Amino acid sequence: MAFLYTVTVAFDDEATCADFEAWLLRSHIDDVLAAGAERATVARIDAPSPTLMAQYRFPSREAFVRYEANEAPRLREHGLVFLAGRPATFQRTTAVVRAERSW
Repeated sequence: MAFLYTVTVAFDDEATCADFEAWLLRSHIDDVLAAGAERATVARIDAPSPTLMAQYRFPSREAFVRYEANEAPRLREHGLVFLAGRPATFQRTTAVVRAERSW
């Protein structure tokens, strides 16, 4: 079954959020796709503070576990280096896809 990995990041200011979104779109999501994700979605969350969501679809839990073990530490470090100490709060969740439908 497909497996979803969602990262939500809240920022203190719009400028940092915009910079991080540009970095995600410029390089990070392509790196996660190259590391085993099948699809990536980036969205702005309707929240009081500037918040982004990046959701990655992996073909299976096993593919995600390989990503977590082999690629995620390096890619997360890239994000922290990019932020260079600017405040950001990360939340990560995972889920197994039970059903999908399209219209």
